[in-house]
Amino acid sequence: MEDIKTLKDIHFVRNGIYSLFGIALRILPDKEHYDLLKKNFPILSKVAAESGNKDMRKGFCGIKSFLSKRDKLFGKERDEYEMEALRRYTTLFCLKDSVPMEETFYTSGGRVESYDARDDMVRLMRKHNMHRSKDVTEYDDHISIELAFMAKLAEESMLCLEKTVNSEEGATGYDALITEQIEFHKNHFNKWIKEFVKQTLKYNVDEKLFKPLLIFLRGFISEDRRALEEMFLDIKCLGEIQPERYEYEN
Repeated sequence: MEDIKTLKDIHFVRNGIYSLFGIALRILPDKEHYDLLKKNFPILSKVAAESGNKDMRKGFCGIKSFLSKRDKLFGKERDEYEMEALRRYTTLFCLKDSVPMEETFYTSGGRVESYDARDDMVRLMRKHNMHRSKDVTEYDDHISIELAFMAKLAEESMLCLEKTVNSEEGATGYDALITEQIEFHKNHFNKWIKEFVKQTLKYNVDEKLFKPLLIFLRGFISEDRRALEEMFLDIKCLGEIQPERYEYEN
């Protein structure tokens, strides 16, 4: 089993990536958005290179291309570039026939009265004492909320490991957190993220930033699922827990 410091580092990175994408897929493309991506550009570059995941590498190249072009523009030219990016984002996600960003759309089977995914997110956020800021108006099953929730569980995992060294209770809590994150992949991400990304990529608008962001995210979620499964197996081999082994579709 990997040592505690290595595991803490992994959860630290997981928390950072999930937090970044939770914000990036919630706010409009503007200066705040671009500054956020530029600030986190080194970590995106590092994890894309180290993972070997084709989606992460392809997505990173698209993000890099968009930001590099923006950095070369000034004044009116940059303003026009950013305004066009905003228009394309609006077409992609904000119009009546745009791509839905909520899980319910993809998992309700066309039943408009079905809000199982939304209700489960409310339950999970209450369980982990997760409170949304007043300026967050999206539904509870919006992609940004689900990513922010996973970021919180990654942070809790990291903090729990700090107790593991001298506390049996800490280890038990960590086991439960890994299992819950695997279950979240199974019960939420696995049911809709690939279809959401697919619909976004095929939408007829030449959008240059959010499509690459979602390609990167699709790859990252896939790699995260595998990493959690490996942690789960490590714990199981040590005899600390004996839960069901989850199987996932590739």
